Amino acid sequence: MLSMTMHVVQVLGAWEFRVTVTRSLGAGFEPEVLTGSSSLPLTGLEWDADDLSAVLSAVARWSGLTIDGATLNRLD
Repeated sequence: MLSMTMHVVQVLGAWEFRVTVTRSLGAGFEPEVLTGSSSLPLTGLEWDADDLSAVLSAVARWSGLTIDGATLNRLD
């Protein structure tokens, strides 16, 4: 089983992401835990949006950047 926990915090005009990914292979196996963090500046739309829309926009941008980076890393 694979699970991810993400904490998104707005700090001084930027989003801070803290992510924990846990991979469990079942009973008798120690789970693998990976952590990471990154930050993105807020966009103009996120400044003016309601809280939920702003966070979802930031997560979508972060996800796109993360997927692009993972694709580039696999090609190296």
